[in-house]
Amino acid sequence: MKTLFAFFVLLFVIPANAAVIDEIAALEKHKTVAVENKLAQQRTVAKAKPQTFRLSTGQVLNITHWQIVHFMKSDCQYCQHFNSLLNATAQQLGIPVFVYSFDGLGDSTFSNVLPVTTDVINDFSMNYHR
Repeated sequence: MKTLFAFFVLLFVIPANAAVIDEIAALEKHKTVAVENKLAQQRTVAKAKPQTFRLSTGQVLNITHWQIVHFMKSDCQYCQHFNSLLNATAQQLGIPVFVYSFDGLGDSTFSNVLPVTTDVINDFSMNYHR
């Protein structure tokens, strides 16, 4: 008798659960469409217009994804003079500048710097000598 009662209870519960699951799926379907649309918009925005630079040899380079890596020291007079020129050139070309500082301090031109570590030096020197 208990088994028969449990069987009938399951017969009524399973279709009810299926209806709830279908309703949840219908609600979630709209969310995934909205998320897919948002991702598609982000992908179209993320594609940057190719930015080119012409060399004196006539060769044209695509510099859209380039970045200048600059090593400096905050109290170096040559760095301070060069930083203003570098910043102006980078802004003119639209190339971001990533600045490392040997003393961990910035200057008036580049205040947001990262300190130079031995790992940074090793990474850049290994890539340079390849």
